[in-house]
Amino acid sequence: MNNNELILLDNIAYFAELSDQFAKDPKGFKVSTIVQGYKNGVYSTPIDIVASDDFDKIISYVEANPSLMELEVINVSKTNSGTHGFCVKDSDNNVTVIYSGDYSYSESWVDNFVGAIQEDSTEQENALAFFEESMKIAESMGEVGNVTVSGHSKGGNLAQYVTIRSDDVDYCLSYDGQGFSDVFMEEYETEIAANGSKITSISANYDFVHCVLNPIPNAQHYYVDVEMIPDELSARSLAWFHMPILILGHTAQLTN
Repeated sequence: MNNNELILLDNIAYFAELSDQFAKDPKGFKVSTIVQGYKNGVYSTPIDIVASDDFDKIISYVEANPSLMELEVINVSKTNSGTHGFCVKDSDNNVTVIYSGDYSYSESWVDNFVGAIQEDSTEQENALAFFEESMKIAESMGEVGNVTVSGHSKGGNLAQYVTIRSDDVDYCLSYDGQGFSDVFMEEYETEIAANGSKITSISANYDFVHCVLNPIPNAQHYYVDVEMIPDELSARSLAWFHMPILILGHTAQLTN
């Protein structure tokens, strides 16, 4: 799965209704079900507040990609906080775990502050537990192929955290994900040296989240040049620079 496809899934992770769908279909369902649910008005996302037309495009991009549409959702996180995770597999049992960012949930914002001063936060530990649970489910379905984790914003931080803490991850894409506390960097120095190079970090040039705290030093860091939309500075324009839909269609350029 390429980075553009992972970013599309990062957007889908913002559907809180995924857990409801999984409760109805605990044996799994396809991404095509999510697409149809959005088109039918069953699924919604807070991204609609800032860029509803653009999220319609995201769904159209997913719908036009047969490989994404055929992915099977085999696990959805049960957390009641502002972040969500879901796990998909393809026909070859390649596994991808996606984490959403947080939005409008005070508990998740508190967790961000905890992650800024401690080695591990509750949601980081929950993300690792969800990853391990998803791996067990995938293993019960056959030999597991490549294992990928990804996420936007705090979801990117969670994906990086899981990559550092678990040796099972082959590739991580963090989109606008923030960094880690000083004590995390000290506590997991050995794990960072071993697994940090598996991480690719992609951010919009004016994004204001990815630069918070300490980046993983041996990760690959890319920045994408995006235009100011809308024209004037406002809360909406600031939010725009952190939208999970922003860099699709752009070519990431390696910076120093």
